[in-house]
Amino acid sequence: MWKVFSDDKDRPDRYLLAKEFINRPDYADLEILFGEDEHKSGQGQSFFGKAGSIFSSNNSFMRAI
Repeated sequence: MWKVFSDDKDRPDRYLLAKEFINRPDYADLEILFGEDEHKSGQGQSFFGKAGSIFSSNNSFMRAI
């Protein structure tokens, strides 16, 4: 099992189990998991999310070529 953790906002330097996956999670899995948290909190897209979407779109472009 692959475990994904997120920061615990109430306790610094502590982590919470976000989700367990049978297979290694890829970027799309992480985007779905943490993208839902961003929409709930109303903060918008994080730096990680922005960078990931740039790499993802670049990856799609390269596969199309």
